[in-house]
Amino acid sequence: MNKLFPGILILVKKEGIMRFFFDDIVLSRKRKITTILNSAAARLYFKLQKIDLSVLDISEYTRNYLANKLKSDVTLKSEIKKYLYVLKNSLKLCDACELPDITFMDYGGGHGMLSLLAKESGIGRVIYTDIYSVSCNDAEKIGRALNCKADLYLCGDIDDIISELSEKSIKCNIVANYDVIEHIYDIHYFFKRICYFGDDLVVFFAS
Repeated sequence: MNKLFPGILILVKKEGIMRFFFDDIVLSRKRKITTILNSAAARLYFKLQKIDLSVLDISEYTRNYLANKLKSDVTLKSEIKKYLYVLKNSLKLCDACELPDITFMDYGGGHGMLSLLAKESGIGRVIYTDIYSVSCNDAEKIGRALNCKADLYLCGDIDDIISELSEKSIKCNIVANYDVIEHIYDIHYFFKRICYFGDDLVVFFAS
């Protein structure tokens, strides 16, 4: 067991490819999903290691926030682990058979790390949402720079998102994120409305 990251095993093969494995991962689609998520996390790790934030046309806030997350290997691995945990557990609860069949929403996406990992994992349709237009614009530019851009970026509160999904005839299978639920002002209204995101919807928020 890795002492720095309980629940995750980090293996380095001879060719230098880092692997991220959760020791407790049990998914209905067996080890295939485990391998896919592991490989996606490793690829995203190396992409983020190489990104040059100074050349991206993003806000100073997002630049500084991401720079803090990328400042060391330990911090970056910990950040990816959080979103791997969210993605792993939300997929475990989803009845959709294959990743390409899933529509995944990164709700309150902020810098977009969950969207990046979801897209890198091969999920069929990834939707990023945030209430702040600056965050939406920044996340899209980061996704483009890393070649794992979400399929759709939506800006607005829950009713705005419902309207957008309805106009585009989109039904989500999963809505998820990390450190978002505590920032929702009217939690009762949120849970009354979120059912309009899709049928048989999986909602997974961690904090």
